[in-house]
Amino acid sequence: MKLNILHLADLHCNAEDELYLNTVGKALCKDVADQAASGAKPDIVCVTGDLVNRGQNATVEYGLAESIFLKPLRETLSLPHSAFFFVPGNHDVDRTQISKPFELGIGQNIVSENDFRQFYGAAQSEGPDIEFLRKKLNSYFNFVHANGNEYLKHKSFFYDAFEFRNGSFSVGIVSLNSSWRSSQFGDDVRRLIIGEHVVLEAASKISNCDIRLCLCHHPFEMLTEWDAKPVRQTVAKHFHALLNGHVHDSDAAATKQLLAGCCKTR
Repeated sequence: MKLNILHLADLHCNAEDELYLNTVGKALCKDVADQAASGAKPDIVCVTGDLVNRGQNATVEYGLAESIFLKPLRETLSLPHSAFFFVPGNHDVDRTQISKPFELGIGQNIVSENDFRQFYGAAQSEGPDIEFLRKKLNSYFNFVHANGNEYLKHKSFFYDAFEFRNGSFSVGIVSLNSSWRSSQFGDDVRRLIIGEHVVLEAASKISNCDIRLCLCHHPFEMLTEWDAKPVRQTVAKHFHALLNGHVHDSDAAATKQLLAGCCKTR
């Protein structure tokens, strides 16, 4: 089984850097075309967050991301929209849509895995809490879901799950939203939450796939103390590879847990 992946992160598209971004985009497409010509054409493209620089400038910045990077890559690689997979980053958050009292209230009320389980369960009923959270990522979700995706198996605020076939084998991809707790009210480090039970639920959607990938913007070290270790162990147990962003550095490592292992790239 072989799956070629082009992994991008932290493009931070913005009007001020348009000239520079155009240079980068053209160079990227040339490099990718050269790789494809040598037999290493990507089957899918994974973009792990911070596609834009400021979520509040969504109309301009997502337009630049599309025209400078995404459309040229689709044309260069002859790939459809459905071959591109995304997760939100902290820069994709529209900070003009963040309520300080609400964010501070969440921080005071969700201080354990059990607290988050209760919050997550209540969020499934589409109450006011989830509406507050959706506001700051509306532009991101509107952009990534605008063209639909034939491989989408489950869509939610906290994760998306995809399943498709690549030749003779099946591929499952889970996109975890690690940015829903991001705000300008305090440091994101050790405040972010994914939830062990959310990872388990997401993994169950693609459990029968031959290759299982997990996408997430933030490294797990940024999760709150009670969440980081369980999430890391659960991802290692249920996925073959983890693709991160955020750190602005390229690296790959194989992580071995006691009962599982996972390849991590960023």
